[in-house]
Amino acid sequence: MRRTLDQPDKTLSAEQTADLVRADVAEIVKAGERAAALTGQLLIFGRGQAIRPEVVDLNGIVSDAERLLHRTIGEHIELTTKLTTDLWPVLAETSRLEQIIVNLVVNARDAIAGTGTVTISTDNVEIDDSGAAQHPGSSAGRYARLTVADNGSGMPPDVMARAFDPFFTTKPPGRGTGLGLATAHGIVRQLGGFIDLSSTCGRGTLVRIHLPATSSPTPADSTLDPYFRDGRGETVLIVEDDADVREVAARILADGGYSVCCASGAREALAILEEPDCHVALVLSDVVMPEVSGAELARRVDERYPSVGVLFMSGYAEGLVTPGATSTGGFTLLDKPFNRETLLAAVRASLDRNGGQP
Repeated sequence: MRRTLDQPDKTLSAEQTADLVRADVAEIVKAGERAAALTGQLLIFGRGQAIRPEVVDLNGIVSDAERLLHRTIGEHIELTTKLTTDLWPVLAETSRLEQIIVNLVVNARDAIAGTGTVTISTDNVEIDDSGAAQHPGSSAGRYARLTVADNGSGMPPDVMARAFDPFFTTKPPGRGTGLGLATAHGIVRQLGGFIDLSSTCGRGTLVRIHLPATSSPTPADSTLDPYFRDGRGETVLIVEDDADVREVAARILADGGYSVCCASGAREALAILEEPDCHVALVLSDVVMPEVSGAELARRVDERYPSVGVLFMSGYAEGLVTPGATSTGGFTLLDKPFNRETLLAAVRASLDRNGGQP
């Protein structure tokens, strides 16, 4: 007999009930993660989610993604990589590039009926003025190029013309949101690059992503010891007008070994900082707040308390904060929604850059 909320099964043990609750909570978490991912894609397409580029090795990102992709696309599709040696490094965000690669390969897989091949390749190219003129917003120079090719069904001209439109998809309901290529386009444009798309019905599709090369060296790989993500007793002042977000962040940081104090806005935060016994090492502040913004709060903190670091958090921050917002080396932006790991890692990194205790 089917159980309903108003007709509970009284034969369940406490352990069985707990298992059911855990299963329900797990589904809620999954739904929240899906919603967060969709929101992130929309913000990227609208160029509203900040990207914090760093020097990265595109070949390394492809190699790391390849292991996951082999399991994702299935045994009926042959996935190969052709990575050029001495590929020029680029300024990008690793997670965004991984997202692009996965989106493109999944699109290629879905375009293949039966068996087929998907090839990921990289190479260096130099774009002249005439080539850059074909892509508004780009400029002549050196580019690292990522190419994803498949021998699938291909696209007719009318579909190609709308390939980068958000929510446009030829897939059946439940198979896609139509945001894969739109998201890739938004990310690449934010990084100063461009995308070439070519396709022939019955012969396959070729997607070429061009990312501006940088002369900066690629940093050596390092593994972050989880221990160093935890607090060492430093005091973090959380400034957030959303009580739920404030409470979650406070609980995570307190569990992570930090001393925490909270403020619902910038004025309250400044009052806390003025207290004689205040020993705040880092201000964790929302960007968009009533009356006084996070950027303005950071400016005042920098003027009055130069030893106190500032870490911004926001889901939408384009145009609201800019590099160099504080004179002590700029700022770091933590994307919302965040989880325990990303919050603790961002706070630890900010404190370490700022020298820890004030």
